[in-house]
Amino acid sequence: MYSILLKDPRVLFLLGANFFSGIGAGVTSVGVVWLILEKENGEQILGVTTLAITLIMFFINPYVGVIVDRFSRKNLYIFNQLLCFCIILPIGLFGLYSNSFQLWQLIIMVFSGSLYWTLHFPTLLAFVQEIFDKKTYSSLSGLLEVESQAATVGVGGLSGIVLGHIDYAYVFLFDAFTYLLAFILVLLVPYTKTSKPISKTKVTFVSDIVEGFKFIKGKALLAMFLLCSLVPFLFIMISNYLKPIFVNNTLNASVNVFGFSSMIYAIGAVLAGLFIPYAINKFGNKRSIILIMSIFALAIMIMVSVHTVFIFLAVQIFLGIGNAGTRVIRRTVMLHLVDNSMIGRINAYFNTIGLLFRALILALFTSTISIIGANTGYFIMGIFVILGIIGVIFTRKILDYQIEEVKSNVQPSAMSK
Repeated sequence: MYSILLKDPRVLFLLGANFFSGIGAGVTSVGVVWLILEKENGEQILGVTTLAITLIMFFINPYVGVIVDRFSRKNLYIFNQLLCFCIILPIGLFGLYSNSFQLWQLIIMVFSGSLYWTLHFPTLLAFVQEIFDKKTYSSLSGLLEVESQAATVGVGGLSGIVLGHIDYAYVFLFDAFTYLLAFILVLLVPYTKTSKPISKTKVTFVSDIVEGFKFIKGKALLAMFLLCSLVPFLFIMISNYLKPIFVNNTLNASVNVFGFSSMIYAIGAVLAGLFIPYAINKFGNKRSIILIMSIFALAIMIMVSVHTVFIFLAVQIFLGIGNAGTRVIRRTVMLHLVDNSMIGRINAYFNTIGLLFRALILALFTSTISIIGANTGYFIMGIFVILGIIGVIFTRKILDYQIEEVKSNVQPSAMSK
């Protein structure tokens, strides 16, 4: 299934770029979060920082969608790598010569990481849809997931080995140069922009919201599926705040456990990327997504019930399978059913809704985490996942790509009026 794709140099260059930049972004994220937690009132600082960045991304996201649809996806990818390189490199050099990092520098790195992923995912989705054949979408989605999570395995392994043992300045300098390597690899990808140009009229936040509502109008089935299948990803995003607190306070464990948990989670996600396409062929999209989301929910409930390092690390495999498997199917649905000239904005619209939910949940947790603890936070998020499963069951008909009701659900002309 993957052998033919791996003979395509475009696939190899893109996978390589994603892998190296993923290593850089991931190790930076783990290191910066731990450095913030070591500061006085670190939990509150991390919560407020995460909430503030989420709100900023909420307002930026619709514009990101328009930018992805309007400009060269390859140039956007290149810009993203250079931006992070130019931010991380000077901060790493500062730490090398001063033997410390200022809080504002750590916050800037957290912000740059969030901005990187906000631009990366819609750009990559549109880029892949634009340059590859539709027949490869399912396999390519699985392959990209394998690559992405292989990078996360590398992040977890490196974090567990080097963080706390090697000066953070050297770690950040290494991360900066992974972005530079990704930049070089993307330059090698053959590319000609083929998406249709969109209106040159002034883009506003309101006009993008209206664009999204135009898409949703008469398309409730697809809209609800995309929202409900986004829940596992939202859980992982909230977990970026809850996990270090859970490891530190509930498990009384070290940064090494935090780092290795990301590696083990990624192993599960790699397994999902490898086998989900086969599961889809054997059991179909409907049964596959319901099963893997159910595994995800069960893993959460086990984690909040049994507080040992072993159980916590073991559960990460199933969280990886659940989130990555759901994402492969969700990404494939979007590649099949959303026109390339609109996919940036449509993807950004649903991400904006997700960011709104994240902001509300983070606001709740940040103000109450010292009272309820990370364990209760995880339990609440587990309930949201169960509700997401119910929504996916209700909207599972959307996974039949070929039926006319679904195909007519996403006509670009209706969205552009």
